[in-house]
Amino acid sequence: VACNSVKPTGGKYKESENSTDYTEDMIINKKKLERKAHTLPYMKFRTQINSFMREILLDWLVSVHDRYDLSPSTLHLAVYIADKYCACIDVKGNDYQLVVLAAFHVASKYEDKYSAITVEQCVTLAAGSYNKSDILRMESMILFTIGFRISVPTVWTFLGLIVPHINISCHSAHFAFYLSECVMIQHDFLQHRPSILASACIAQAANLLDGSTLNVYDFPGYTMDDLEHHMAAMESITSFLQQKNSALNSVGIKYGKPKSWDSVCKLV
Repeated sequence: VACNSVKPTGGKYKESENSTDYTEDMIINKKKLERKAHTLPYMKFRTQINSFMREILLDWLVSVHDRYDLSPSTLHLAVYIADKYCACIDVKGNDYQLVVLAAFHVASKYEDKYSAITVEQCVTLAAGSYNKSDILRMESMILFTIGFRISVPTVWTFLGLIVPHINISCHSAHFAFYLSECVMIQHDFLQHRPSILASACIAQAANLLDGSTLNVYDFPGYTMDDLEHHMAAMESITSFLQQKNSALNSVGIKYGKPKSWDSVCKLV
């Protein structure tokens, strides 16, 4: 039975662009856009920040996002904005959390217009490290640096488009959402485009929980040309799950809440 909604039982998970008859065309268009927007791994070119610092900060961001009950599109967009800026600028270590906070504020205003996190809340989250002026100044720097391009497809964009149109259980769909946030935190996964990561998360979840073998040709808008990249992402996710470090587990805690993610909580 297909999972016809991308909403879990709790949280402000708004409907994605999944209710039209043009899903395949939309996915094809989003795939074209992602090629221009895609951020490749960049940490080896940075002198004051590294992938472990990124992992710690994004793990913290997941817990903050969960606390304020914002849409998943906000979380994915915030990570994209922060990565895009850090790929352009050699960020100082002391400014890294400021970048993530400012990116989160921008993303929440764009995706959660009526319940966006406020600058004052960002200041509180910074625990005295930054003030209101710091956050607003960093927002301006980020937006100017990335050319104000924040209307971009993320992994969540493709999950929301694909899930309602394939034969996958809600149980597996929710596990795919969990996987998408796990891999989002890992810097190495930036090598994979969002559309490929989304297809790999869905296929991995379906394989593990439904016992079905899904591949790119099962998804609207995907072609056999995507297969090699899809399989590489699948292998990366498999390796990640086998070696997963439980020291940073905000995603597991979030998806382990029975009232919100009853179909996933027993697995994580």
